Amino acid sequence: MSERKYTKAVEKELIQAVRTAAERESEERIKNIADLTRRWENGQLDVKEALDNIQRLVNLQPVSWLSEADPGVPVAHGVSMGLISQKDLSPAAWKAIEVLVTVAEI
Repeated sequence: MSERKYTKAVEKELIQAVRTAAERESEERIKNIADLTRRWENGQLDVKEALDNIQRLVNLQPVSWLSEADPGVPVAHGVSMGLISQKDLSPAAWKAIEVLVTVAEI
């Protein structure tokens, strides 16, 4: 399953972190849509601009978080996107992906 070697506990934690990142990405998208709606209601955006931006967000493909690949890679990507932080991971999980986070942030 994983190209890198993780303990079963760390691998399980990374898979859960991937799910957390996917959920947070979806929540962020919904908050952005709500913000666009609020801005339209307050007259800060015209209807066309609001709808164009909402449609862009709705049609934007989510990051493909789950795969058969190394679960550390999407977790590192989630960290680089600000969806997951070091505090969300145990010290063992963080140590296992720290180099991947460095690469993702380049």
